Amino acid sequence: MCKSEPVFTFGSFMDRLIEGRNFVFVRFSDGELEVLKNRELVIAEGKTQFRGEGFSNDFDKHDSKVYIPNKMDSLRRDLLASLVHRSDNYIKGIPSAHVSAEIDQDYCLRMNGGMDDNITYADLLINWNYGKFRDKFIPYVCASDKNVVVIANENSVVDKLFNINKLITVPSNFFPEYATEKSRVIEEIDSLEPESIILSSASSLSNVLGHYVSSNNLGHTFVDVGSAINPYLGFGSTAREFLQSNGKPYISHFGYSNYEW
Repeated sequence: MCKSEPVFTFGSFMDRLIEGRNFVFVRFSDGELEVLKNRELVIAEGKTQFRGEGFSNDFDKHDSKVYIPNKMDSLRRDLLASLVHRSDNYIKGIPSAHVSAEIDQDYCLRMNGGMDDNITYADLLINWNYGKFRDKFIPYVCASDKNVVVIANENSVVDKLFNINKLITVPSNFFPEYATEKSRVIEEIDSLEPESIILSSASSLSNVLGHYVSSNNLGHTFVDVGSAINPYLGFGSTAREFLQSNGKPYISHFGYSNYEW
């Protein structure tokens, strides 16, 4: 955990939504840190290359992605721009909870210029907080009279009870076509109704799009929901322990207990 704990909590997140204060929330998790540090990242069915080591996994095809150092520089530059960007309406989630994340926490805080009120944890909406995301955030979105847009995997099948107005899809592994996909989705964002709520589950593209919304003062609320939205898009929960636990406390595969905040 950070030496100085973030003051932006799930309660802060919901307060901003309910008060109608447009903001952007983006998450810098393990995958984003690998790209920022220019290390090879491979997530394929059954295989992960991470921090220079190989692992097996239970991820599905829609989680697949490959980052090749020195060949995808535009993605890395855009991720760096999203990490250093600061604004009153721009909330950044950084790695949390397990000891191996301390180096990544320090890296994110240095690039941010230190701790501030807009720094939070990347698992703001997942892990132990997932129960609150499911029970408070999802009903709020479903009842909203605003234009609700989801950016997610091309294989998504939106739950009929999930009240959204538009689905913008991206390929499972968009990295090789990053520039094209980025431009296409930005065009979609530029055409949205004012003060839309955008829920993004698009890997590192979410960071880039959130930065775009904030830096151009588009007036939307942009939330990097990540895999928390999987159950509403027709994806299973086998590879995500917090989804299997249904928001209850559990011991993760890293060996740490999750906490609520």
